[in-house]
Amino acid sequence: MRASRIGQDDEAGRRALRREDLIAAALQQGWILAVVKVAVDRSGAAVTRRLTSTWPG
Repeated sequence: MRASRIGQDDEAGRRALRREDLIAAALQQGWILAVVKVAVDRSGAAVTRRLTSTWPG
């Protein structure tokens, strides 16, 4: 690819993204992160309970 095409592709991509799309993508990413965090925290608490016979917290 020539350098001029790279610049044109980047500019076209930025213009194609709408604000609603960006907000939707951010919400989706945040939701996925929250689910993973809860799963990891819950798993860690379950392991702690198995090892110490007490629920952490």
